[in-house]
Amino acid sequence: MTHRDFKNVEDGKLAAVAIVAVEDGTAIIVKNKKVMIPKGFMFLMKGDSFHAGAEYKKDNLRLYFNLGKDANHYTGKEVFLKKKRK
Repeated sequence: MTHRDFKNVEDGKLAAVAIVAVEDGTAIIVKNKKVMIPKGFMFLMKGDSFHAGAEYKKDNLRLYFNLGKDANHYTGKEVFLKKKRK
């Protein structure tokens, strides 16, 4: 499901999403493209970027976290979904 973790991030505000690949085969979907993250590397993107989790055939251990300061962060009770075009 395509979503973003922060609402519109204003200039000068810190808001980012990070994934650290702990195992081989780690990926994330950004702009409808699968981005592979090599084991031991971190993928960092702007917090209001739309993204989706990749599909895995087996369990994949990875660290996923949000970084934010003075940003409009989601509360954990909602996800900001991308509207589908008709």
